[in-house]
Amino acid sequence: YFQQIRRAAISIPSNIAEGYGRKHKAEYQQ
Repeated sequence: YFQQIRRAAISIPSNIAEGYGRKHKAEYQQ
């Protein structure tokens, strides 16, 4: 379980941040 988290944190941190920001923007617009 920890290895998966570490792998994701290393491979796609920008993807998570981008999706998170996009989701928040959508919530703010509503």
